[in-house]
Amino acid sequence: MLVGDVIMQTQIYEFIGIESDPIFREINKLSMGQAVDLGGVTVKLNKNGLYEVESLMSHECFRSKKQVYDNVAKIISLSL
Repeated sequence: MLVGDVIMQTQIYEFIGIESDPIFREINKLSMGQAVDLGGVTVKLNKNGLYEVESLMSHECFRSKKQVYDNVAKIISLSL
């Protein structure tokens, strides 16, 4: 089941370090004003230094990369 695979993948990256996860790497590379599409979830680092996470169902802001990562993983797992 794909949902289980996504959940398992998240657990693996939490075990080996989220720094290895391609999603976290994309978030980490953002510079002010840049945005990246992560499979239907857009993450933008705005001029105020906040990360905006936008999907069809929500638009939220976060201060830390870890908060962004956790939110993106949640949105992706719920959409499957």
